[in-house]
Amino acid sequence: MSIWNRKSLLYQLVYRFSVISWITTALVAVSASWYSRYNLQGEVVSRLNNSLDFKSKELDYWVNDQLRDVLHLAQQTEIREAVPKLIERQNSQARKIAYDRLQKYLRQTASIKPNLRSICITENSGFVVFCSGSLAQDSQYLPLGYPITYLTKENLTSVTPNFYLNQQRKPAITIATPLKDSSGIQMGALVIDLSLTELQNLLLESNINTETPAIYLVGESNLNAVAFLNTAADKFHKERNLPSDVPLKSEAINRAIAQQNGMASYNNQYGVSVIGVYRWLPKYSVGFVAEISHEQAFEPAHRLGLSFALFGCVTSFLLMLAIYFLSRQITEPIQNISQAAERLTQGDLNQYVPVITQNEVGILAQTFNTMAEQIKLDRENLELRVAERTFELAVAKSQAESANQAKSEFLANMSHELRTPLNVILGTCEVLLEKVFGTLNENQENSVLLIENSGRHLLAIINDILDVSKIETGCLELEISTVSITHLCESSVALVRQQAIKKEIQLSTIQSSNYEYISVDEQRMRQLLMNLLTNAVKFTPTGGEVALEVAFGTIALPNLEVDVVLAGNQPSPDEEFLYFSVSDTGIGIPKSFQDKLFQPFVQVDSKLNRHYEGTGLGLTLVKQIAELHGGSVIIRSELGKGSCFTVYLPHTCLVMDNSSSPQNPASERLATAATDTPETDDPLVLLAEDNEANVLAISYYLTAKGFRLIVAQDGEDAIAIAQSQHPDIILMDIQMPGLDGIEAIKRIRQDSQIAHIPIIALTALAMSSDRERCLEAGADEYLSKPVKLKQLQTTIQQLLNMSQHQDR
Repeated sequence: MSIWNRKSLLYQLVYRFSVISWITTALVAVSASWYSRYNLQGEVVSRLNNSLDFKSKELDYWVNDQLRDVLHLAQQTEIREAVPKLIERQNSQARKIAYDRLQKYLRQTASIKPNLRSICITENSGFVVFCSGSLAQDSQYLPLGYPITYLTKENLTSVTPNFYLNQQRKPAITIATPLKDSSGIQMGALVIDLSLTELQNLLLESNINTETPAIYLVGESNLNAVAFLNTAADKFHKERNLPSDVPLKSEAINRAIAQQNGMASYNNQYGVSVIGVYRWLPKYSVGFVAEISHEQAFEPAHRLGLSFALFGCVTSFLLMLAIYFLSRQITEPIQNISQAAERLTQGDLNQYVPVITQNEVGILAQTFNTMAEQIKLDRENLELRVAERTFELAVAKSQAESANQAKSEFLANMSHELRTPLNVILGTCEVLLEKVFGTLNENQENSVLLIENSGRHLLAIINDILDVSKIETGCLELEISTVSITHLCESSVALVRQQAIKKEIQLSTIQSSNYEYISVDEQRMRQLLMNLLTNAVKFTPTGGEVALEVAFGTIALPNLEVDVVLAGNQPSPDEEFLYFSVSDTGIGIPKSFQDKLFQPFVQVDSKLNRHYEGTGLGLTLVKQIAELHGGSVIIRSELGKGSCFTVYLPHTCLVMDNSSSPQNPASERLATAATDTPETDDPLVLLAEDNEANVLAISYYLTAKGFRLIVAQDGEDAIAIAQSQHPDIILMDIQMPGLDGIEAIKRIRQDSQIAHIPIIALTALAMSSDRERCLEAGADEYLSKPVKLKQLQTTIQQLLNMSQHQDR
């Protein structure tokens, strides 16, 4: 099993456990880094606070040293003796001598104490009378805000240090002490400017000892921060190439000037992320800030995190190797089972997986071996059962085919045996009604009509039974053609008009569709409408109404409390249909019986209905014909008020362009030929028929109509007579002893001398395939028994006319 196959169990185990180990290592490294940073932050703040404490003490020590030096200098006799002379306004010789002597003394002092280099003596008003550091300050007045003024204003008697901006707007530290005479009266003040460089060197030296990167000693002047000490300026200016006038502004400096104490993490004025500790020194009115960059403060945490990450990578790699070997040990037996199962599915039933361990995988292997053995046994038993079942199915299929063949033969024989005597009966009735044997009186004619009507009714029953059987077996195929809706409705209504007149029923046709043609099987649609109209007339009392309506639109059921039943395909309420509705004011149908209406041989079971005849096949045919056209039937009925049967046909049956409506070429030829008259008065007809009654009925009628007739008893006689007599037309029965009609037609068509003779196939076989067999054999027309003799005469005449046109 390859570890790189992502669908393999080995890959899944290694991948998932590896992800877990990496995530765990990362979490540990991040947690350690965060925890160390948290602890380091506390340590850094503590270290910065210690640094500020130390530096504050250093500052105090340094300031106190400066104060002692200033106090000591102020007590010197040279100073005390020179001050009264210096404050005299006259430029006397004594003042000049005192000035020079004091200047010399202070130079000697400065050589010993460099911090006493810049010394000034002022009057109480702040006017400078002496300055050792800068002659330019002599005879100058120090404005309000300088230490001298404070001393004068408040009559201070102690030494006072002051952090401020001097006249050059530079940070400075000045210490002033009052000068008094022997009687204790203040004569002026001694002012000394301290060196910031000395203070910065001192704090920087201590900064190295405390490892504090940046120290700020800040004050406020005109609402702006002033740095008396900035140990980080040179470093950041060089590293970041910053201008020298970067504003002194940061969170810690602002809070220190605001006289607050605490710590903060922020970006300083140089854009560096730092941790800072700040405090206010009220003694000097300055703030003290110590800060260290995040990078330097958390460097140990970063090193610890990197160490954890490196250690985690090594550990994860070793863990992945361990996971791989452990997963392989787990998945290898499972892989063996999987491969064996795959071979088992491919048909190799001889599979056995070795049981290595007794854990769950071992139990799985044992179970697989048991299952494989059972499948092998079941396969062997299944093959035996399949062979037995196959044999049984073959026997059942043979029996079903035999039964189906027997059913087909039974229907064909029944059709032939029933139609043959019916053909004689109806033919004889037609001969009598045509007065071939003389005139009949009224009673005789009524009796013959009664016989003919009964025969026609029996024929209709036979046709319905055969149609239902053909539809159920799927043998009925629709012959689709373009049909005029108006013609279809009028011809259907005409067939029941006589029955409606007898019962004084008002029969009407309503056509509200804008379409003129539909594409349907004309014969079957007429049969559908005939069945609905016949039922409507039959079940409507005398004086009632029956209406046939044709419309186009969506399904719209009336808003009435009536029973509604759907049969056939389920129509969509949004789809448009062409529908034929046959409504009546008859007896109505009980709701309990409506679901049974479309079952074969079922009639309405009520006392009233027992007065009506019928086989119960009409509505069955209506439903089946509608379904064959892709439609459905909806029934709306109210007991005692009437019923409405609506047949919905899909819009695909509509013909949008009727200009190119197809027509039947054979019908055109027959119609054309029917307009001509035969050239001879006595055409010779060969009748091939083995039933004597049929021969007599047809012979009587055709002879009376001016035809000469010769009869053949079977197919062999028909061929021989046709070859010798050359008849004008042949009437060929299909079922005859010896050579049947189909084979006889084929042989006649193979004989060039008689192949041109028109042939009409006469048969009691009424299946759809029978017509096709006859036409394929060579017959020109096909008539199903019982044959109407008048229709037979018309067909004979049309074929004779066509034959004569072709001879011309």
